[in-house]
Amino acid sequence: MKKFLTGKKPNLNQARASESGQLLVEAVVALGIIIASVAGTVSLISRAVHQSRLVADQLIAVNLAAEGIEVAKNILDSNAFVGGPWNDDYEAGNYCLAYNSSKLEGIGDCLVYFHPLTGFYDHNTTTDAKKTSFSRSVKIEHIAGQIQATSTVKWTTSYGEKSVALQGDFLSWR
Repeated sequence: MKKFLTGKKPNLNQARASESGQLLVEAVVALGIIIASVAGTVSLISRAVHQSRLVADQLIAVNLAAEGIEVAKNILDSNAFVGGPWNDDYEAGNYCLAYNSSKLEGIGDCLVYFHPLTGFYDHNTTTDAKKTSFSRSVKIEHIAGQIQATSTVKWTTSYGEKSVALQGDFLSWR
């Protein structure tokens, strides 16, 4: 049709060279779009994995803090069970309490270790124990005829140091 209007024959080599340059530009643009979408997906997955680790650590920390309050309460209950004063040997201070503590034990670094064979966390450094980033201390205070126990768990993440604190108030109702 171009020959009909101008009377000249179109140069096919020039048309093909123009089209091959356009194909190269289209390929570069498509490759850029693919790379951007893959990078975005990888970034999103990485962030999701990081957040799930943070949530898992928070769950462990809250459960360790709750366990600290439960152990403090169990020690009080065992005093009453044996017929002694409910707050016998229950001095104010900071303590490291494990799930199997039968009395208030002195303060140390209170690092928490995980035992994969039993699935328990405690302060014992046996051969199978794996050190965690958690530490737990239980603060005992005597306030107006009641005992207040505050269990604090601290740990370190890539976002910095985190902590969870739970409190239990115990009365002599027996």
